[in-house]
Parts: sequence; structure tokens; C-alpha cells
Amino acid sequence: LRRKDFMSGDWAWDQATKIAEDPKTHGAMFVPVILSTDKTTVFVATGQNEYYPVYASIGNVHNNVRRAHRNAVVIIGFLNIPKASKECKKDLEFLKFWRQLVHTSLAAMLETLKPGIEVLEIVRCPDGHFRKVIFGLGPYIADYPEQALVACVVQGWCTAEPPDLDSGGEPRWREHTEAIIEQLETGEAWDSYGIVNDVLQFRVQTLPQPIPSMVSLPPELSHPYTLPLPPTIEHLPPA
Repeated sequence: LRRKDFMSGDWAWDQATKIAEDPKTHGAMFVPVILSTDKTTVFVATGQNEYYPVYASIGNVHNNVRRAHRNAVVIIGFLNIPKASKECKKDLEFLKFWRQLVHTSLAAMLETLKPGIEVLEIVRCPDGHFRKVIFGLGPYIADYPEQALVACVVQGWCTAEPPDLDSGGEPRWREHTEAIIEQLETGEAWDSYGIVNDVLQFRVQTLPQPIPSMVSLPPELSHPYTLPLPPTIEHLPPA
């Protein structure tokens, strides 16, 4: 399943089914917002500057229009890159601050999206027609370090037991992970389960609470234990 066929995937169809089953949103079009980040270094004559742009697109367009010059991909903001010495960058409090800063910044950028996740809006589409629309958080495309940051998992941590690394480990589920986040100390959750539980994810800050029954997230955003696919892989995670 290539990204151009995103709306034919199981997850998108499941979302459409939930929207159709709710009398308040029946007949609305589902518009998933696809986010992406890519930390970039720009070299100039006097040195170098780092930029952390956040890109947004929607899942309703095909690849032939998912181009910057077609206005289907836009920069919605830049993440802050706090400067610190090498010693400070290894400090646990600084790392916690940096992780939370990223998630809070993403939540602030998506603040205007919140009303359209729960209540349908009337939107003028590119073809000139007005349609009822329900927005949602779609896949998050990023390189591996950013995947771990967004998913709130420990980078390089594996669920498989050391004696049997080929097994892949046991699958996890939302209730189990949420129990770990709520009950375990940060150190134990980190060491035993590879979960960063001292950061409030941007998806929790963005989605209405409690999460409406019509809303379900793609695997990489639904809970902080599974990673989105890197942009080099041309398919989306299964539902």
C-alpha cells in the first residue's frame, strides 16, 4: 500500500465507518492530517544554523499533488532547538525538558485542529465544492531518532529477550502500556519496558479528552510503544 493509496487502507476505512455510525457526523468526509519532521542543518558563510521544520499534509491527495509547489505540503512551524553544553545535554532533567518541549510545541501547532476532530466543519475543497469534514491525526513520518521521540519510547530498546533476539518479543497493548505509565517509576518503565513515561505526548494534548468514540489513531500515535515507519518505506502500518 503506497502513500498515494492511503485512503484505501484499513485504518482510513475504519475511521470512515465510525464517522458514518455516529448520527452527529454521518456523511462527513474524513481528512487525516499527516505530519512530518526533519531536522536540517543549513550552512552559511559565518557558520551553520539548525532548523527543525514541521510539515503537514492530508491523506486525501495523491502523490502527484503531494508536492510543495502544489501547496499540498506546507510548513506549519519550527520546533525549538535548545542550545546547551555537552555536559548539559546528558543531564536527565535537560533531556526531559527537551522531550516535553517538542511535544508541547507540536500540541500548540495543532491547537486549531482540535475543534474539527470532534465536531464536523464545513470546508471548501480544492474542487470548489463545500463538504462536511471531520479531521484526525494521521501517520507521523520521521527518521528513527524522531520516531522514538514522538512515540515516547527508548531509542535502541528492543522488546525481545536477550537470549532470543529473533523472536521480536511479545506484542503490547494500550491498557498494559497505560498501566505502566501510571504505576511504574520512570526508571523502571525505562529499563524494563523501554517506555518514557514522564512526558505528556502531543496527541494527548491535541485530542479532546476523553477521546471521542469516533476517533482512533494510526498505530504509531495511538499509544507510546510502537513506532511510525521511516519516510524511506513506501507503505503505511497495518491497522
